[in-house]
Amino acid sequence: MFEASIHDFVKQAGEDCLHPVPSLFEADAFKPLQIVVKKNRRFFWQSPKYQTQDFSLEEIIIGQEKLTDVPVTKDIFVEKYSKKSKVSLSGKFGAKIKAVFEVDLSGSDYVHVESNFGDVEKEVADAQKLLEVMKSKKLNLDHSLVKQTRLKHRKVLCVVVGIARTTQDCVITLDTEKKASEEIDIDKDSKEVQSKCLPSKSTKSDSTTPKIVVKVAEEVGSLIEKKLEVVDINESGSVDDQKDKSFTVKAGTPLAFEVYELMVKSDGSIEIMFDPDTPGGFWSSAKDSTDGTTAVIHALSHFHHHLGKHHGTLTDLSLYRTFAPIIDLKSDQREKFTKTVLHICETPVAVDNFVTLLKQAYHSVKSGERKYSDIAGLKKTLGSDDSSWTGLLEYAGFNLKSDNSVVFPITITDNIQALRAVFEALREMEDDTTQAIAKCTRNLSKALLNLFQQGLDGKEMKLKDSQISQIYADSSAGQELAYELGFTIKSHDTVCPPAHKQQLKGAYRAVYALWGTKEESD
Repeated sequence: MFEASIHDFVKQAGEDCLHPVPSLFEADAFKPLQIVVKKNRRFFWQSPKYQTQDFSLEEIIIGQEKLTDVPVTKDIFVEKYSKKSKVSLSGKFGAKIKAVFEVDLSGSDYVHVESNFGDVEKEVADAQKLLEVMKSKKLNLDHSLVKQTRLKHRKVLCVVVGIARTTQDCVITLDTEKKASEEIDIDKDSKEVQSKCLPSKSTKSDSTTPKIVVKVAEEVGSLIEKKLEVVDINESGSVDDQKDKSFTVKAGTPLAFEVYELMVKSDGSIEIMFDPDTPGGFWSSAKDSTDGTTAVIHALSHFHHHLGKHHGTLTDLSLYRTFAPIIDLKSDQREKFTKTVLHICETPVAVDNFVTLLKQAYHSVKSGERKYSDIAGLKKTLGSDDSSWTGLLEYAGFNLKSDNSVVFPITITDNIQALRAVFEALREMEDDTTQAIAKCTRNLSKALLNLFQQGLDGKEMKLKDSQISQIYADSSAGQELAYELGFTIKSHDTVCPPAHKQQLKGAYRAVYALWGTKEESD
């Protein structure tokens, strides 16, 4: 519940600069001028991870001088924050909710998580003063944290400069909702719902105005009278049908944080990267390395970052080389492959589970220890009784034997790397976006890739463009996907790119892997 709530809070408050705290357990570790380590992920389109540390900035500089000259101010950031979100139980957060509550919620498709954080304050370190103070400071290159981080080219030291935290005890409440299909029968065409990517209802419709086929559970909302099954889980784990489940988040709990990356030069001098598009890292060369060993050149950090920042063209990112084992399959084999992946996308939590399974395969190969399982065990791991994914496992090098035992791969092949890249891309998307991709087809793929490319380039598009109009045609699954990715329409005829592009990068690669061709990368 907490993770789902702060995920929504960051989206509402500004995901371009704020990052949600990883968990309630780790929240108190975030404070101004605290050090965190940013780990850039293996695939450049993935969101980085931020790892809490036990050290503040002043503890890893030479002399460990108190940074008393850097003032920290507090001000109300968001007033009376209250948000009710619908979380799919088949999605990432829903799976965590079920695991935490240890109760059977299978009678519901969704849970409603209501977050009443009240006034949220932001505690911020003065950036100008921090810059002035750090000009005369140097990092202690012999500090254990610095030495360990320096050895990993995907890791970057960061300093926390802002914290969004609660100002009073606040409540997060959960209730559950039965499947809409069991409760109602609605003619979607008879309802007109204003979408954020449509003009207002009062605008006269014409042939260029797209029509959105909306999802009943999300878009119709208050127009439908829903039946709710509300439960309370008390300390003993029993269920009370008369109440809902809630818990209190204490006053002063950090919800999100803001960081600046540090660029550390070979002499320990520090440059604070105020521009979020400018990465930090360790900059040294073999020539000026003082320990005589091969220097860690964190130009690699720049490389990973700019690949993620770049417009994302197929040519620039050489996606064909990554996904060639999929793209080069025979047509019938690829069709079967794509169908299976799309089926898995219908249950987003299975995407997460599939990534976990492939990671286990990687670790098995690296450790040199043969790993074994069975079909029943894999069904439990993947959270699905459907065995349609067995073909994907065989493709990745799993050996499925006639006695239902399964032997993990013994080598890391191009096939398993391509498969993992597909699921890592899908993992970057929200649950609703993953489910929207599941509804797409090959005949939309070229138009979608064009839309995504224009969006990554930050370009506006005209609805009358043939490929754009194909996506926004009546009953098109493509328009639902475009909506979930944040594309909007203004002035009835212009499609605007999304403000945030992390999901879009993952969608671009997933669609290319499933339907793209070698020619599209030339």
